[in-house]
Amino acid sequence: MLARGANAPIIGFNVRASKQARALAEYEGVEIPRKGARPLTNLLQSVNSTAVTAFP
Repeated sequence: MLARGANAPIIGFNVRASKQARALAEYEGVEIPRKGARPLTNLLQSVNSTAVTAFP
């Protein structure tokens, strides 16, 4: 809820959202990306793209 209020991203490493978290995200209109086999590379790419978007 804090991230929603601040319009901030939440980035996790090697975690999966529960069904309840996915349902809440859908209700709130928040995207939970579904990443594949390379979690560390995906995490770094997510941080990079978020930083580029937040600080153009």
